[in-house]
Amino acid sequence: MTSSSGYPHKQVPVRVPILIDTGIKRLVEELNRLDGVRTLSSCQGSKDVHSCVVLEYGDSSRVTEESYTDLCAFLFHFITCFRDCSNRGWSGEFTDISLEWSGEKVHPTIRIVFPSEYIKGVTRIITQVRKRLSHGSTSHRQQ
Repeated sequence: MTSSSGYPHKQVPVRVPILIDTGIKRLVEELNRLDGVRTLSSCQGSKDVHSCVVLEYGDSSRVTEESYTDLCAFLFHFITCFRDCSNRGWSGEFTDISLEWSGEKVHPTIRIVFPSEYIKGVTRIITQVRKRLSHGSTSHRQQ
């Protein structure tokens, strides 16, 4: 992996303790268990303010066909799990799911905004996504 500065130095992930909102901790932990996902910011929200998670997706310094495939698999499984939960009676009203991937950025940014009372439901969806990806893709770590 080339460093973000462009030099050919190998980079490795490091678990650094950070402070996050208590109510969204489990969701952030589940997201970061997905291979190639790095949570950039999060907020548990409140009764009047929606919860939000912003993550970066991808684990190489350049865009490849495999990185497109992995991103599509992640989004497909996320939407499928969300639909499955909706079919079982959980309304799961999302305010926004957005993907930003501008020309100068190597990794896309995904922003998920939802009512704060759905934190546990979104956490369950991410757990399902992780399980589906670990069973269906060799490029994702087996958990």
